[in-house]
Amino acid sequence: MSLPFGLGTGGGEAQSARGWTRWLLAQPSGRWLATAIGLAIIGADLGMGHKAWSGSFARHLACDRATATCVIPLGRLGHAARAVVFLVIGGFLMRAAYEVDPSEAHGLGGALAASTLAAFGTFEFAKALCRCIDTPDERGVLGAARARMA
Repeated sequence: MSLPFGLGTGGGEAQSARGWTRWLLAQPSGRWLATAIGLAIIGADLGMGHKAWSGSFARHLACDRATATCVIPLGRLGHAARAVVFLVIGGFLMRAAYEVDPSEAHGLGGALAASTLAAFGTFEFAKALCRCIDTPDERGVLGAARARMA
């Protein structure tokens, strides 16, 4: 079960993910098999996302209420982050199947890089929409200009 997650042996995880995808795409109906595996990964991802949303993992915790107020949000965040990463892995695999290009497949490292870049880009966009830029008033500009000239 390590192959779909790029955890095979030898040559690094990115090479491993591309290698087994290349092998899979070379098989009869390999494109469809790769698509089915990508959909299965996304299906598992939906389960992880549900755990993050519902907090159902909390029933397996044995801690007091004060500890749970810290642990449950961390669990939600962890499950949500994991869901995003596996969504990206499944998406990469389905793209590789669609384009019949094993180089489109990425393992955990590629998914983390893409997820991190997307999250940071989303943050930067939100920051640009919400940013408050302080502009000096007329007296402040004139005072600063006079101070530089003196």
